[in-house]
Amino acid sequence: QAFLVAFHLVWAGSGMARLAHRMGLGVLAQSVAGLAFGLSGYLVARAGFLSINAAVAWMPWILLCLTPAAEENTPSRKRFLLLALCLALQLLAGHAQTTWYTWLLAGLWAGYLAVTTYHLEVGAQNSGESIRQKPGVFHCFRAAIFRLLRAWRFLALALLLAIGLAAVQLLPTAEYLSESQRAAAVDYETAMTYSFWPWRLVTLLAPGFFGSPVQGDYWGYANFWEDAIYIGLLPFFLALAALLRRGNKKDPKGFAFKPFGSGLRLHPWLLLAIFVLALLLALGKNTPVFPWLYQHVPTFALFQAPARYMIWAVFALALLAALGAERWQRPEGRGLYWTRLGTMGAAAVTIGAGLAWYFMGDISPTFIRATAIAGTFGVVSGILSLLAPPRPGSEAESPSYPLHVWQWAVAVFIAVDMAIAGWGLNPSIELEIYKTPASVQELRSQLDGQRLYISAADEYALKYERFLRFDTFDPGEDWANMRVALLPDVNVLDGLASVNNFDPLVPGNYAAWMELLDQMDEDSRLGYLKMMNVGLVEKIDPLQPSGVHFEPLKGGWRARWVACFVNSLVDYEAWEMIASKQVDFSTHVMLPVLREPVEQGYCLSNEASQLVTSVEEYGPNRLIIQVTSDASGWLVLSDAYYPGWRAWVDGEEATILKANMFFRADSLPAADHEFVFQFTP
Repeated sequence: QAFLVAFHLVWAGSGMARLAHRMGLGVLAQSVAGLAFGLSGYLVARAGFLSINAAVAWMPWILLCLTPAAEENTPSRKRFLLLALCLALQLLAGHAQTTWYTWLLAGLWAGYLAVTTYHLEVGAQNSGESIRQKPGVFHCFRAAIFRLLRAWRFLALALLLAIGLAAVQLLPTAEYLSESQRAAAVDYETAMTYSFWPWRLVTLLAPGFFGSPVQGDYWGYANFWEDAIYIGLLPFFLALAALLRRGNKKDPKGFAFKPFGSGLRLHPWLLLAIFVLALLLALGKNTPVFPWLYQHVPTFALFQAPARYMIWAVFALALLAALGAERWQRPEGRGLYWTRLGTMGAAAVTIGAGLAWYFMGDISPTFIRATAIAGTFGVVSGILSLLAPPRPGSEAESPSYPLHVWQWAVAVFIAVDMAIAGWGLNPSIELEIYKTPASVQELRSQLDGQRLYISAADEYALKYERFLRFDTFDPGEDWANMRVALLPDVNVLDGLASVNNFDPLVPGNYAAWMELLDQMDEDSRLGYLKMMNVGLVEKIDPLQPSGVHFEPLKGGWRARWVACFVNSLVDYEAWEMIASKQVDFSTHVMLPVLREPVEQGYCLSNEASQLVTSVEEYGPNRLIIQVTSDASGWLVLSDAYYPGWRAWVDGEEATILKANMFFRADSLPAADHEFVFQFTP
């Protein structure tokens, strides 16, 4: 995984560098764009979120495929196939939110290129032809709309092909999503979780201004990584320079790149607009914009963490930095004055922060440390600017060193800056942690195939107050204790079954069932845990070395015979019946059977029955049970119901029913039978 993380960072940076090259920018600009994006705080701080980084890495490559080469006048088949392939690989990366944001940005990008290239095409047709009448405004507008629709059609067709290529993953994902707790829109509070904190804009200059979990002193809003957007101090200054640079007679509009010819321009103000739009959306609940979009515009209620829109901002700033680097020249006149003044000011800031740090003794507030580092990098940025090559035709002396030496110095400085900012954000751990501890081996034998349970409150306390805190990466204890605590989904490493789950997407009825458990009193909860075949209940215990202890729970069952059923035709009524304990699950099963409800429930037998079972085969996709029963009824399993499961009784296929809103059941005739459950989606 460490290799994959590094590879995707390199791949993201390479894509940005290639995009800058496609725009006609030079080697230095390509390097600045690649380093600023590939090593940005957005990617490095989230490196542990493998699916996010894997999806983000394809964003610049997708935009590259949408940007034609210099000699290309119409979309080529090769570019279409490459675009579809990149879109498909991003889909397979497995992060729908990042993929959707990429599609939106791709639509904006393709639309801008389409309209801009039409404007140039008209200008080229009319250049030097004073006799020919220029097309009217209506004709230009209509033709621009036509090119816009054609560009979007190109993108849409590539998306369709990409969806086909990734269908092997998308189809089961769509099925899972339809059965999940997020089949409908997320609730308002969830959608607004991790809205971008406006004060984190300061970290564009000093990434550690509010501390860092690396040093264990992060004190900003929420967690560190969701709002991380640092692209490097020098690239940020270059981005500002690209926006503030004035045009001249030869280049009145600023910067130009030449994929279609000498006239096509990527306006810095377009990238500024993308940045502002990203910031406006990322602020989430901090402005009325996103809440209004949540209420009235589709797709805005699908995801949480609006701060992730800042990937657009990082993309825009990286390209702006490349534009600034392309025209970076030694300052003259007032520019030279302000550069020298800024460099000396940065030095003064560094010295002042250092003195404050020294005289405050052991107290070292995060903003002092961050300001000192930013001041130091500001000094180096100023020196590099003063050593930049002069403008052609300038009276300034040419440098005595080769140009490539200065370019290498710039690239190395940016890389060092980004490495320092990202250092420690992805801590490693010894491989010994993956070995099963002796105490866990004892728990495995004690469970003997049953399941483990921990309450939501205890699970939260173990995760976010003890081991996985937002303010520090160091829990202050041995990480082996987390292995012993068996936090979800650490139990997977030891092959232990748990009824808890730490995935963002889970079956909807499972989520509802677990929420119901948390609302019950202790006695009621234990009865329902037995239905889930729970054998151990984990609880926080400060007196234990590991901080937890495990209480045995007797009476849990994997399979049960019941003779009576009650209807569950309407979900909300069924959940109310379960919550109010109107059903005795020791004798009844709740089934979605189309039968008139009976007050006492419908029973196949009024006699008690003894169920004898033996598991012949037990795997994640196949279960074989030998069953002996002396009366007809239903066999209820403590396994989750999900589409794709099929059942055979003595070799003949039978119908699996959703029992008790969450489990599986099948009709059970009297006598001996072999039940085979197979997951064949």
